Amino acid sequence: MSAVEIRFPVNRLRQQLRTPGGKSMAEALKDAQAGLDTLAAKCLLIIDQALMEIAQAQLALPDPPTAESLRRLYEASNSLIGLGGATGLLDLDQAAYSFCDLLDLMIDRQRADTASIRVHIESMTLLRRPELLGSGADAQVILLGLKQVRDRFAMTVAPSD
Repeated sequence: MSAVEIRFPVNRLRQQLRTPGGKSMAEALKDAQAGLDTLAAKCLLIIDQALMEIAQAQLALPDPPTAESLRRLYEASNSLIGLGGATGLLDLDQAAYSFCDLLDLMIDRQRADTASIRVHIESMTLLRRPELLGSGADAQVILLGLKQVRDRFAMTVAPSD
């Protein structure tokens, strides 16, 4: 029978913090923030690219929208979800989630509402630039409006059988 050897990885940060003359907590936090800032900048580029894809997909929507065209919008919007946490755009995350939920309903019910699509896309574009909004309360009003749009569609369009 062979012996089992358990190894724990070396925590370099802990070593640096505990070593005399090593990295201070303030330096470690500064380095971590610099890493997050770099990540946030990359995430903003991805967000801008996804919003551009969404706008292009909206322009290419046939009349009436097909399930495939709605899926393209869904995929582009879904790629936004989660990026807000790294960039401080949590309201954009919520709007993208709402849009995906709306598109999922549209695909499932085989019916689309282009006005609801447009208002979600315009709202996400606005929420990407929170400095254009007066306050955080304005973003909450937008999100509440998107919820009402989504809920109205869910209630007025019966599921297809």
